[in-house]
Amino acid sequence: MALLFTKEVFLVIGRKLAPWCVSSRTGKKFKHLQSHAITFVDKFDFAITEIDNRNQRSLNAHKRIGFREIHRYNSADKTEWVIVVWDWKAP
Repeated sequence: MALLFTKEVFLVIGRKLAPWCVSSRTGKKFKHLQSHAITFVDKFDFAITEIDNRNQRSLNAHKRIGFREIHRYNSADKTEWVIVVWDWKAP
């Protein structure tokens, strides 16, 4: 299913959080981020971010909490990025 970015209100999650999210091997900080994100459910339709395809740990962690892949692209430095979305309005 393709998401249309015409009416949706979305939250962009930047990479500045990445070191914080993965700094704990137990995943407690990532789970804390997940529970904190729930406070945005009433304000946004979904959250979106991009992850370096080489970072399987992050891709798996995002998938576990409900993110799904919607697109891939290669940046100028040949890095393959995976765009993932956490659709808070999906049934």
